[in-house]
Amino acid sequence: MKLIILLRKQFTIENLDYYLNELAKDYIKITKRRGTPIEIIIVGGASILINYGFRNNTNDVDALLNWGFLDQSINNISVKFDLDKKWLNSDFTRTNSYTPKLFEYSIFYKSFQKILDVRTIKAEYLIAMKMVSGRIYKNDLSDVVGILMTELGRGNRISKEMIDKSLVDLYGNVSIVKEDIIKIVYKILEKELFYEQYDLYLESEKRAKEQLLNLREINDNNLIEDDFTNFSDIFIQNIIK
Repeated sequence: MKLIILLRKQFTIENLDYYLNELAKDYIKITKRRGTPIEIIIVGGASILINYGFRNNTNDVDALLNWGFLDQSINNISVKFDLDKKWLNSDFTRTNSYTPKLFEYSIFYKSFQKILDVRTIKAEYLIAMKMVSGRIYKNDLSDVVGILMTELGRGNRISKEMIDKSLVDLYGNVSIVKEDIIKIVYKILEKELFYEQYDLYLESEKRAKEQLLNLREINDNNLIEDDFTNFSDIFIQNIIK
């Protein structure tokens, strides 16, 4: 598995809505279609942007897509605005965090041009997805803290029981999450010092990414899946000590 770092245009909540609106307009132009809307479900970092304010941008938009002619419109928008060709993609469906139950627990976000209905995932269900993903060289753990922090500020205290239920609802059981990730999240809940912990985990993830890039350089840009697993195990043990 090769790790490739690309310089991409960043997505913010402001330009994300703009690109989705342009996508809807292009879809109408291609299909000449009006009437029954198509739906997509946005997850991951873009779902954080939509629902919360602690992250300013994301590199791409992970989504469950009802393709049809939408893939052509996605490509047209990438060319028109000089975006990565996979700016909107469903690659996450090949990861452990995907589950067909996502639509059932998604919520409506916005409708664009009366043809593209966008749904998203939030609160404990988004935490469940982040825990299953569990990448310590990305923003998964800091995102968990950020969601807990923001929801608490809104008067919604997310409990261990709520997170466990969301894991069962989406994936059938809690054991799909690595044991060390479970320990970290439960410790975060126990301390409930979300503002302080957010900065801690954000910095930890930054250092993890730097170390992973160094590992990539040592190995001539080639990394296999076991490298990620072993690296994650070592770094997680340092966090939970």
